[in-house]
Amino acid sequence: MINLESSDVEASDWRLNPNYAKAFVNRAETYQKKNEYDRAARDYDEAIRLEPNLKAAWNGRCWTRAILGELQAALEDCNKALQSEPNDATTYDSGGLTYMKMGQFDSAIDDYNSALRFERSWRARSMDAGLPSSRRAIKLAVMPISQRQRQSRRRLAMTLSALACSEKSAI
Repeated sequence: MINLESSDVEASDWRLNPNYAKAFVNRAETYQKKNEYDRAARDYDEAIRLEPNLKAAWNGRCWTRAILGELQAALEDCNKALQSEPNDATTYDSGGLTYMKMGQFDSAIDDYNSALRFERSWRARSMDAGLPSSRRAIKLAVMPISQRQRQSRRRLAMTLSALACSEKSAI
């Protein structure tokens, strides 16, 4: 097992075979858990270079780029992931976070609803990543805006509340 607090991440199995894309994805996920998003993005880049059709790399990079604020690039990565697996709930979760950070609340709601539709027992990916981040994004989004945007935010808050209830019942 990799110790997240040490440099074991550097000594992970990718050194055994530097052409194994999934090892870079695994290490990128470890970096995400340590909140080292720049390093995670670099590993996702390498995984995509090695295996351009690896959905996990595109989805992981989408989520990482959303966290880093590279929102348009994040959407492109989510779309690429959905090309290879159009019914993947975790990719829709990543897209929802991205749209929310862009202030496109109707699109965020659509993506979160798609995530629920494709996997009824859906929980935020990495179990502690997507939904709490989405809640933080909602807090950032609360500011005076037009009536239509306020209505979109209310709908999004209701959807997130439903997601939280769904997540609790799945546990």
